[in-house]
Amino acid sequence: MSDLQCPATVVLVERGSSDPDWLSRFKIAGRFEAAGSTDLSSTLAGIADEYRGETVVVSAARADLVELLGRLGLAARLPAVLDIDADGWRPAPA
Repeated sequence: MSDLQCPATVVLVERGSSDPDWLSRFKIAGRFEAAGSTDLSSTLAGIADEYRGETVVVSAARADLVELLGRLGLAARLPAVLDIDADGWRPAPA
């Protein structure tokens, strides 16, 4: 059965980079910086649970983001936009 809640939209950006121009189309509910040694998957899952139906920006080290996207089977292009809910993680349009 599909998740009945709206997904959280998570914009992944490299730490220290400028916001992409297209980000202004989103209403940003929060901004977070993921620490280098944390489990990025768990961090993002927790943020997604708290911000269902909203958009957040998460910055982290490029290597951590590329590794995460690779584990998800997604292209390692940054910035990346993901929808996250109980049904999983999937790319979303920017």
